[in-house]
Amino acid sequence: MAKNERRKVGRIIQHRKKNHAGRKPPIAYNYGEHPYRTEEIVELQHALGIANDWDVILVGDGSQGNETKMCGWGVILFDKMNSSQKTFYGAASSGGCLASEITPYLQSLIWFDRFRGRKRKKLRSINIHIATDSEIIAKQGQELSRFLADPRRLQSTRPLWQILQQIEQTGYKITWHWIRRGTLEANRTANRIAQAARWQMERAQTGF
Repeated sequence: MAKNERRKVGRIIQHRKKNHAGRKPPIAYNYGEHPYRTEEIVELQHALGIANDWDVILVGDGSQGNETKMCGWGVILFDKMNSSQKTFYGAASSGGCLASEITPYLQSLIWFDRFRGRKRKKLRSINIHIATDSEIIAKQGQELSRFLADPRRLQSTRPLWQILQQIEQTGYKITWHWIRRGTLEANRTANRIAQAARWQMERAQTGF
């Protein structure tokens, strides 16, 4: 390894030690699909102000490093028909904060449409509620048609929103909700998963 590369790796490691000193060890968590807890669904319905007219609830979060600009994301998909929840996550070597807040919903919705939604939406429209602690994302998502119709809105996230709109138009009704950070169990879990995914990406880049 070249001298300059060793210095770079050393700076990143020291940065991680400084910022994550005293960080609690990761808790045991079932990332695979498994039955959801009724009390958690009740908490979500109360916080989002929805009754039983939901089919899917997505609670996600994104995480971006201030110096490395690496980003991670995580989202939990609650499927009412199967009474189950499934976790999705990922990371990128570089990216924007808003992109990391949108990507988890794209990842989970593409999976759901492929393996669950195609059959179900033949019978009726599927009600999906998305909960995010990003006010910007919640507002743009709820006003998506108007947002994309405005030629002045040329943000770098526009292509991601266009993909999400195309998914929605195939038979889904998506409602966006803003929730304050850390107020729900699912939101806190999604935040920890997003951070863990970003940290793993940082380790991969430094070779550890």
